[in-house]
Amino acid sequence: MREEMKKIISNPTKAEIIKEGHSIRMRLLKAIEQCDEEGYQKIEKQLKEYITADTFDLIKRVSGNPLRSYKNFLLSHNSLYAYAAERGRMSPALSHYMSEKYAILIESKNTIEELQELHDYFLKDYLNANNRIQLYRSESLSIRVLQYISANFMNQININQIANEFFVTRVHLMRIFKKETGMTINEAITSKRFEEACILLRKSDLTITEIALMVGFNSPQYFSNFFYEKFGVTPTNYRKENQRK
Repeated sequence: MREEMKKIISNPTKAEIIKEGHSIRMRLLKAIEQCDEEGYQKIEKQLKEYITADTFDLIKRVSGNPLRSYKNFLLSHNSLYAYAAERGRMSPALSHYMSEKYAILIESKNTIEELQELHDYFLKDYLNANNRIQLYRSESLSIRVLQYISANFMNQININQIANEFFVTRVHLMRIFKKETGMTINEAITSKRFEEACILLRKSDLTITEIALMVGFNSPQYFSNFFYEKFGVTPTNYRKENQRK
């Protein structure tokens, strides 16, 4: 390791490349923290060039296994992105969930091209301002509740807990939410959980039980029965018909 560092220090070109690469990464993390999509777009081309050209020999880190090397790179950056998003007011629960979800999806990929596509996808997810705790209160109660559900669906949330969170009565919350969204609170929670479950069924190799628990269902059997009731197909058959889509 010391010899490698000496080579880098004695090679101004290599040192400058590393310095520039780290600068790009810091700007990327700042953009994620601030939900700054415009800032990300300014460095997007440079970022992809560094990765595609393997400027830092990332794909050579595991000898003879470029796929494993690339997975290791994305796993480390996935953690960095989650941390940056949490610094930018993503809820700890959602940050943890997203970090776990994308770590699982990274491991499920079989080609570098698939990993590159996934990287683009989860970068945009971490940048998405809709995934952050909002400081302002100008939106309607229903929009704020939907944001809360999106940030906490993986936990055991219920109507009473949400009503307390927004300092309203249970009855008022249910009435306003139903009027403005056409859904009940429980329907909104379940809908979000199914949305995430479908992604994991399509794109991961997790068991049905693991997926059910990961997205917030206490009972895998209840998840499977309710899934069939909603979609007319079992989770297993849904996966077979939609794998990797």
